[in-house]
Amino acid sequence: MKKIKTINISDAWYGRLLSLPGITFVFLLIVLPVMFLIVLSFLRYNFVTPIAFVGFKNFANIFSDRLLTHALKTTGIYTLGVTGLSLIFALTISYGLHRLGQRRFSALYRTLAILPFAVPLVLSGLIWRWLLDPAIGVMNYLLIQITPFSEPINIFGNSTAALLGVILADAWIKIPFMTIFILAAMDGINQNLYEAAAIDGATTITKFLHITLPLSRNGIIYGILITAMFSFRTIDAIWSMTRGGPGKATYHIGIYILDRMLSLMNLGQAAVIGIIVFVCISCFSGAMIAWMRRDY
Repeated sequence: MKKIKTINISDAWYGRLLSLPGITFVFLLIVLPVMFLIVLSFLRYNFVTPIAFVGFKNFANIFSDRLLTHALKTTGIYTLGVTGLSLIFALTISYGLHRLGQRRFSALYRTLAILPFAVPLVLSGLIWRWLLDPAIGVMNYLLIQITPFSEPINIFGNSTAALLGVILADAWIKIPFMTIFILAAMDGINQNLYEAAAIDGATTITKFLHITLPLSRNGIIYGILITAMFSFRTIDAIWSMTRGGPGKATYHIGIYILDRMLSLMNLGQAAVIGIIVFVCISCFSGAMIAWMRRDY
């Protein structure tokens, strides 16, 4: 009788076999599109003339365009604003929910805290566009009623106000998302540490600075990393509120890609900008992950 070969979980080939579906999935969704993007960046692909290899001409045209610098600067300010605002509010909300523990209605409070995350980004932009509208907006009405302002603030006609408006609209969605990461990290902290600190006479602020904040570091970093990545590449709120205006005040790098791809019909140059976005996000995420793992 033929002997049946048994499968050893410790065998190297068995681990590779189990990894094959995941590797295939990553290759189809990440590696293949990136390879296509790189190939496209070296082509003249504009739907007018025949497709041809142009080498680094697309790169030279994009890097000599002053609009690239402006788009990257605006995107950087936008990303920093959204991430910073989200972090401040997410830390406050997370710590409040963490201190609440399992008290009455705590589940309701947690649900309400993450509820805005269910709203699509485009819809969030439309909501805030209405709220900040100089003619019928609720926010402008309240500003006139409770502040010395006598006239509404027109965010669609002021560069600084427009940028602050789109940052606020995007952060409103990102705050619950970051709250989930930070709250999960805070809930994993051993409560005995707080009790020992209380016995030693530590105040609430001291506990937060020396226990909660350091032990929630990984959750905070993950929240910052993903929020910054989404903000750097997502234009939903900006598109539904300002379309990059007034002028070029909210001209995000994503809108720059759309202009090259749809308005100018130049897919080769759009691919170059896509590579720039990919490199920027990769460098930032690599630095954040390296910093997170430096103590391990």
